[in-house]
Amino acid sequence: MQKFSPYREVKLELAQDITSAQLARFNYGEVEAVNGREIRFFVKREALTGMVSKLLADLEVADLTVTDPPVEEVIGQVFRQGADL
Repeated sequence: MQKFSPYREVKLELAQDITSAQLARFNYGEVEAVNGREIRFFVKREALTGMVSKLLADLEVADLTVTDPPVEEVIGQVFRQGADL
């Protein structure tokens, strides 16, 4: 899966609600979804450690999960961009 997806999915639950506009001022990159206290976005694998440190320093984080992106998204990305097999 790492060959096809150079990103990790980061999901946050904050201590309080945040809007997309408030979140944009921190410049975390490509935010996929903001829903009240929940945020979901993708981070390049090589930038993950620095990004998690920045998130924890900037925001009041109640919960943080880092996973591989859903298989469906990886497959869609492979078909959209083509895979160098």
